Amino acid sequence: MKQDRKGAQLTTMSSLFYVARILFTAATVAAFVYAIRTRQPSGRILEVPYEFRVPTSDRLRERLWNPDDPRVFTPPVLGV
Repeated sequence: MKQDRKGAQLTTMSSLFYVARILFTAATVAAFVYAIRTRQPSGRILEVPYEFRVPTSDRLRERLWNPDDPRVFTPPVLGV
């Protein structure tokens, strides 16, 4: 009995991860299409920031290590 229950839980969890991955991919594609159509390589869509500009070394350094920035989660370097 325990094996069936554990197997069902694993199946449910893997299904949830699959759906989450599909939703994340769909959101990324939607943001990319929106960025191309509006000709804005960075901005927000549904209050989620996106950035599709090619990363530069200065921006990468600023986003990954900036002790003057009080935010814990800084804007993305590339993507959503």
